[in-house]
Amino acid sequence: MAFLLDVIAPIFLLIGCGYLLGRRRSIDPAPLADVAIYICLPFLLFSALVRHPVTGAAAAQAFAWQVGMYVVSMPVIALVARLIGWDKPTRSAVTLSLPTVNIASYGVPVVLFAFGDEALAIVMLLFVYGNVTAASLGTYIAAGGRQSPLQAFKSIFRLPLIYAAALALAINALAVPIPDSILDAADLIGKAGPILAIILLGVQVSHIPLRGRSSAALYGGIGAKVLLGPA
Repeated sequence: MAFLLDVIAPIFLLIGCGYLLGRRRSIDPAPLADVAIYICLPFLLFSALVRHPVTGAAAAQAFAWQVGMYVVSMPVIALVARLIGWDKPTRSAVTLSLPTVNIASYGVPVVLFAFGDEALAIVMLLFVYGNVTAASLGTYIAAGGRQSPLQAFKSIFRLPLIYAAALALAINALAVPIPDSILDAADLIGKAGPILAIILLGVQVSHIPLRGRSSAALYGGIGAKVLLGPA
């Protein structure tokens, strides 16, 4: 019960605030999402990796988990979606939704509230893996063959997270001392990202139609994620 009150409840409170805001105000979440993804989260990743370096074994384990999620889940949901008869755009959307984990909006705050800064580096590394996969493989699948694999791969280098991770790893490898004041500033900017992402999640949920033609795909994707995701 303490975990629910101390960790989960604040997250859903922020989601609820975002939902109410989205219902009452006309808000475009895209610019705010860009602030979180392109400014806040790279700072958080940098400070987390510099202060709490991840071992090679832990990084490999996180990468194997990310790959396993795609390898196991994507063929299953693609087959189910084809049997149900969804069109190609809907099938691609549901296929991509299952192995994709909303780490920024949910995973990072849960880990931060439950385990503190020490566990932040590994979950941020998972966030990098997820974004790299979504920017490459996800972009290719979403394009439905209209984009070459090379073009999809180039999308990776548009992510500032890649450069933040590379800079942090280089600093750790070369043992370059970074003043605490810089890391504190990066931490302060970075931790605004997950909070903003949670609120934006509520705003986006307020725009989802729960009835109509798209509801079957929505509930089907949610059901598959709940049943197949943990497996």
